[in-house]
Amino acid sequence: MKSLRFPTGLYGVTPEWDDTDRLLKAVRDAAAGGMRSLQLRRKNVPDAVRAAQARALAPLCRELGVVFLINDDWRLALDVGADGAHVGRDDESLAHIRREAGPDLILGGSSYDDLTRARELLDAGADYIAFGAMFASTVKPDTVRAPLSILTEARRLADERDRPGPPWSPSGASRPPMRRSWPRPAPTPSPSSRRCSRRPASGPPPWPAPRPIPPTPTVSLDRHVQ
Repeated sequence: MKSLRFPTGLYGVTPEWDDTDRLLKAVRDAAAGGMRSLQLRRKNVPDAVRAAQARALAPLCRELGVVFLINDDWRLALDVGADGAHVGRDDESLAHIRREAGPDLILGGSSYDDLTRARELLDAGADYIAFGAMFASTVKPDTVRAPLSILTEARRLADERDRPGPPWSPSGASRPPMRRSWPRPAPTPSPSSRRCSRRPASGPPPWPAPRPIPPTPTVSLDRHVQ
């Protein structure tokens, strides 16, 4: 059995809040309520604002034991010591990012409703692939909608890989990234998106055979934490 580099549990996505103190409080409250991972997703702000929030969130997530990823900007993820980055079809290729960032940074990519793109991402070294949205999303109101049936195909795709892993859900260069290992999750549907994790961490797994784990939703903090 292989270990994975991403946890099960609630996956949070940041809202478009400029008030960093409010955001930090929301993250702390969400972590107390069970959030295990967080993506900083600020599409409509200057780079300096996004970077300032990333630098504030990185140590807080480390303190809380929350996996921290940054949307679109892998260089910023390395700079602030985040766990990983998520890329879309308009970003640099994942293969290029993997070569530049190295093996330690968790990298995931959006597959939307496209299994061919999902295969390409896995071949390029993705740690997980994302599908959806499955349902209406306030975080991504204009995103591609994917049918629920694609999740069955995604599971088959993950199982075909040379280092397969089951699906899961979310949607400084001199400083070593946070290293963690988590039990292997079972297939879990998400309200807005769906991801399949495949890259194992190095070393022997410290736990017995996997067991089913309940579904894990993806939520925006602005809807569930005020």
